[in-house]
Amino acid sequence: MTAFFGSNSQSAEGYRFIVGENGTVLDKKFNVVWKRCALGQQYKNSKCVGSAKKIDMAMETGSLFKRYGYKVDEWRLPTATELASLVECTSGEKSTLSYGEGGQCLGEFMAPTTNTALFPDTPTDAAFWSSTICGGFSLATNFTDGWSGCYTLNDGPQYVRLVKGSENE
Repeated sequence: MTAFFGSNSQSAEGYRFIVGENGTVLDKKFNVVWKRCALGQQYKNSKCVGSAKKIDMAMETGSLFKRYGYKVDEWRLPTATELASLVECTSGEKSTLSYGEGGQCLGEFMAPTTNTALFPDTPTDAAFWSSTICGGFSLATNFTDGWSGCYTLNDGPQYVRLVKGSENE
């Protein structure tokens, strides 16, 4: 691990994120490892290159991960709380969510609404799927404005940012 983010402290203990050398980020708050790039992109020279793939969850099975070179038992969809916790508003203002962290950015802010040093080239033309179900739908987070909500399969394909490690929901 090479870089630290999330605190003014000079010691690694005070930081939430620790950047790895292999296109990953350790999130100490949730004890998970994130892929820095969306599914379909590759991390090279501090950028996410290639085309992020939108996934139609109605059409997908466990083969989704195998097709992109990941083992099903290692990488997974993040929970809604894990995913929404990546929202950062440059305005410093955001609404609150009833189910946990996150919330839509308020005031004047810039997209994408995430830390682009950690997650460069985050697409903003669709949301990112979570594994959390809400009334038969799936919660997703859109990094255009940070909004998280229930997406139906009729909302069409969305992006995926994979994570591995403990699941807190």
